[in-house]
Amino acid sequence: MKGERGFTLIEVLVALGIAAGALLLLLSANNGSLRKSMGAREDLRVLRSAESKYEECLLGIEPGVSGELGGLEGWRWEVFRNTTYVAQLKKLKRVQFVVYRPEGQKAFEWGGIRESE
Repeated sequence: MKGERGFTLIEVLVALGIAAGALLLLLSANNGSLRKSMGAREDLRVLRSAESKYEECLLGIEPGVSGELGGLEGWRWEVFRNTTYVAQLKKLKRVQFVVYRPEGQKAFEWGGIRESE
């Protein structure tokens, strides 16, 4: 049995340590990717809800001037409407739409023009 050679306990422990380190790095990267994916999904939800509310304001369906963004706690929207006249042709309304984060900071802002009644 002198010709047989196996791994020593130290070699096995070193190999297990390397495998555990690699597994830890892999799981850490997966966790970071999952967090980014969840953040992107939440951003997309906010954007879609805000676009919908903006279109309602632009088309005159939404009579309010501010409120909560549907289904998103803490997110608020505000709209400003100003009547202007363009070259004596039409009476137009400029619509400015602002969305605020739950912390109160401005997240984004859109603007548009629609024909006034």
